[in-house]
Amino acid sequence: MTAPRVLVILGQSSAQTAQFHNQPDHWGSFASMLRASDASVRLVTDDLTVLTTSVLAGFDVIVNASTALEPTAAQVAALLERVKSGAGFVGVHAATATFVAHPD
Repeated sequence: MTAPRVLVILGQSSAQTAQFHNQPDHWGSFASMLRASDASVRLVTDDLTVLTTSVLAGFDVIVNASTALEPTAAQVAALLERVKSGAGFVGVHAATATFVAHPD
């Protein structure tokens, strides 16, 4: 079995005054778990510009641990297409708060 390529989206909207989920400890925890995994590619980011068809094609698993980030309709469409085509999607903790404006 080929080692998975994993994308982790972290972060929190800067519009939120209390940055509960955007803490160095959270980033460090995810980085430690990924280092211990057998993933062949690991990317941890808070930059939603990675949500494109071409970038997402390079990942087998997408982990969303962000809160209240605001992806564009095109970014959501690219994410949904990648999941429909076989990528795993894991939402952690308040992850669904990132996609509030996109019910799909």
